[in-house]
Amino acid sequence: MSLFLRIVVGAALGIVFALLLWIGGEAFSLGIVLFVLGAQWEFYGLAQAGGARPYRFTGMAAGIILMVYAHYRGMDPGALLLVLATVFVLFGIHPFLTGDGRDWRDASLSVTGYLYTVLPGTLAISLRQNETFVVSAFPFLVIWAFDIFAFFAGGAFGERKHKILPRISPEKSWEGLAGGLIFACATGALINLLLGWPWYKAIAIAGGIALVGHIGDFFESSVKRSVGVKDSSHLLPGHGGILDRIDALLFAIPAYYLIINLWR
Repeated sequence: MSLFLRIVVGAALGIVFALLLWIGGEAFSLGIVLFVLGAQWEFYGLAQAGGARPYRFTGMAAGIILMVYAHYRGMDPGALLLVLATVFVLFGIHPFLTGDGRDWRDASLSVTGYLYTVLPGTLAISLRQNETFVVSAFPFLVIWAFDIFAFFAGGAFGERKHKILPRISPEKSWEGLAGGLIFACATGALINLLLGWPWYKAIAIAGGIALVGHIGDFFESSVKRSVGVKDSSHLLPGHGGILDRIDALLFAIPAYYLIINLWR
């Protein structure tokens, strides 16, 4: 039942998000804002589980401002100024203004939660506003392909699988990584039939962002393990929380944005 529920919920989320991506505009941006705010809320919840008291509402309000700005203006110098101003407020000013004994750990976790979740969401909005549907969909389809086939490839080997970092994430194996990477590259090559990039570029980008995304998965797992939590929340049956569902994308999208802007 757990696997069936995981498949049904995952498929439903994929269909909804694919529709938003296809529609673009305000619909896609609003979807990203909601997903990111959910992930940001969960990250701050994990920080609280570890004994910290992050500036949750200030960080989330700053996230909304930056993502709305990116929808209308993209990633211009103004967006960079907003990021720097937010970091300054959360890390440099807020600890003094609250006057409630919060320390620098609270401030640093507030900044981390903001940059970790909001910046990738902002880049996703900017991508969809300024690139074609196919270019914007590329990282999502590649990461989804990687996650799906890594899950089944890792499970196919059962007790024979070789674990990568069992202390952080006991379920992730080299077999799963290999299977996911093969299908991620194959997905990139298929999408490239619509893009027209050199074949090696599409495969290299797909493989690169899949690996970066896998690191993002380990990062979120390490955060949860550090506070003794299995899932970031119980919002999505079979998947845990929003942060559990998009952890790879939070690393992969910035990498993709950087690569396609440098490798023209």
